Amino acid sequence: MTQPLREPEGDEVEIRIVGPIGDYALSLFAGFDHVFEPATTTVRGYVTDEHELSELCHRLRDTGLELVSLRRVPAGPTAASADEEDLRSEA
Repeated sequence: MTQPLREPEGDEVEIRIVGPIGDYALSLFAGFDHVFEPATTTVRGYVTDEHELSELCHRLRDTGLELVSLRRVPAGPTAASADEEDLRSEA
C-alpha cells in the first residue's frame, strides 16, 4: 500500500471496488492508501464523520465504480505497540 497523504484522524475505513481503477478514480480518494489486487482495488483511509463517509459513497456512485464492500477497520494497537508487547511477553 502507498503512504497516506494526511494524518490519521477519525475512523479508518476500507473500501473494496471491482477491478483495477485508474488515476482519476484514485484521485477521488485523496489521502487514502490503495492496493491493486487481481479482481479488486482496495482503498483504506480515515473519515472524520458520517457526512464524510456519505460523501465518499456518493463519489463512488457518481463515477459508476462497483462497490464490493465497505467496512470500518477496528481500532487496535499500532504495529510498534504490538511489537513492544511481544518483547515484554518474551522477557
